[in-house]
Amino acid sequence: MTHSDLVEIGRKWLLRPYRNGSQHGHGGCRIVLTELVAYNTYSEIPDVIGFDQGKGQSILIECKTSLSDFRADQRKMFRQVPNFGIGDQRWFLAPEKIVPVEELPRGWGLIEVQENGRIFMVKPSQRFEKHAQSEIQLLISLVCRLDFIPDNSIAIRVFTPMETGKPPKKNATASIVKEART
Repeated sequence: MTHSDLVEIGRKWLLRPYRNGSQHGHGGCRIVLTELVAYNTYSEIPDVIGFDQGKGQSILIECKTSLSDFRADQRKMFRQVPNFGIGDQRWFLAPEKIVPVEELPRGWGLIEVQENGRIFMVKPSQRFEKHAQSEIQLLISLVCRLDFIPDNSIAIRVFTPMETGKPPKKNATASIVKEART
């Protein structure tokens, strides 16, 4: 399973409601961003982040394809100082049995993907105090990249980072769920 496969699984998980009878569920995120390279205070590039309007929370998913990748992630400054990170909820998403539960950072949740593509929550995420300014900077970057047409519709749903003169390392995507008009 590739990193891109996990990012897509995480994106879809955040778009649909996930209720498990606890504070760890979400009502389906109205906005989900994947691998958005944007300036923010601590240079965090989330693999997947969603914004759940119903609960007024953000949900971060970091995708890991190997144990070494998971362990390298722990050295990042915003992992070592949780208040520097983004996400009211924080999850790792990995293939089954890659990430040892006992090595999860305090408060982080774990979602595993089986070979058949089914996902299940191994450990729930606690709620974090986040660095809200970094999340706002991500959202501002998103809005600056969107193109609106005269009837206030969103003209694009998938985009790549703005031209910087250099090819982007990763492609960013945005999934935006529009409210049904009655």
